[in-house]
Amino acid sequence: SAFRGFSRNSFEATESVLVTLLLCFLLFVTFVLPFLMFPFLIFHPLWLFSWFAMLYGQFRMVQELKLSWTHIPLTPVKATASIMVHLWSALRYKLHIETDWHGRKV
Repeated sequence: SAFRGFSRNSFEATESVLVTLLLCFLLFVTFVLPFLMFPFLIFHPLWLFSWFAMLYGQFRMVQELKLSWTHIPLTPVKATASIMVHLWSALRYKLHIETDWHGRKV
């Protein structure tokens, strides 16, 4: 239900496949790729810097919003879910696929 609800409005915010793809690319590079590249981070200081910058941002968010610390290691999962929502929303919009959300066809 949450996936369908978020995807219902996601593409309407950008209304552009190019902007949606750019957003998904930025989410992947910023929040998923550093976790995938973790074993190789030691070989390049720029990747190591991006890793620490991303973790510090997540740490500050958890601290400011008083969230559980589990949000930090779940960062790539949250980003991947967001990417899937954006891509599905764009695909659904372009192919005119209806979805059920709270008993309504949208």
